[in-house]
Amino acid sequence: MLVLQRDGHARYTVMGNARQGTADLVASGTVSTRDFEALARLAVQQGFFDLQDLYQDPQLQDGEWATLRIVRGKQDKQVVNRNGAGPPALQTLERGVESLQTRIKFRAEPR
Repeated sequence: MLVLQRDGHARYTVMGNARQGTADLVASGTVSTRDFEALARLAVQQGFFDLQDLYQDPQLQDGEWATLRIVRGKQDKQVVNRNGAGPPALQTLERGVESLQTRIKFRAEPR
């Protein structure tokens, strides 16, 4: 889970698996105001708040999924994209998030 905040705080969490004996990994970093604002503009340009809540292929039960949640003022919108079934606008926004994530220098938080 990646959380980006307007104040510059970025937090990345990889959930562990009790059966496999792995713990959660939590790391923090900083997102620049410029990058945050660019991503926020992209979300508006791609019509994020007008997207459906769920995109999926009913023929596929397993596979990849991504959830994108954006809070803007009193608006709190979450969109789930299963197996890449979402529209190009959602895919563009997902690529924007992934690109920004690669530019953030994360440091593991102590356990």
